[in-house]
Amino acid sequence: MAGLKFTKTAFIKAAMGDSSWYNKDGFEPGAEKFLKTYYDDTEQNDALALPIEDILTLARGFWMSGDRRKVGSSIIRVEPVTHVSALADRYDVVEIVTDDRTFLVDSVIGEISSHGIDIMALYHPLVEGFRNAEGLWRKKAKKSANP
Repeated sequence: MAGLKFTKTAFIKAAMGDSSWYNKDGFEPGAEKFLKTYYDDTEQNDALALPIEDILTLARGFWMSGDRRKVGSSIIRVEPVTHVSALADRYDVVEIVTDDRTFLVDSVIGEISSHGIDIMALYHPLVEGFRNAEGLWRKKAKKSANP
């Protein structure tokens, strides 16, 4: 593996100036863990030798696609990569944002591969947290009126 040209700390710091991740109170709930796991996945995807700005752009697109997902629902997006010039017009992105689903990643990989499509990179960021009725992240679960 060639290795990344930036550290996890630099990656996290680069995200701090972006309101998609960060506000005056700090990181949005779940965002810092998402970024850390996205970085870890980037280290494993050495075919994707992109600069920090492009990796953040891909991560932001993934994060924002699930920005207002209601609990129990899934968001599936398949589209060409147009927002990263090094990948534009050559690759598509498949993003799935959902509650934890056992074997979902393996099933999706199997289905894509069965059609003879190569997977260039795989990201499986995990985020733990809570969403409100509108699907926005919260720091803590709302206390139930029924114990």
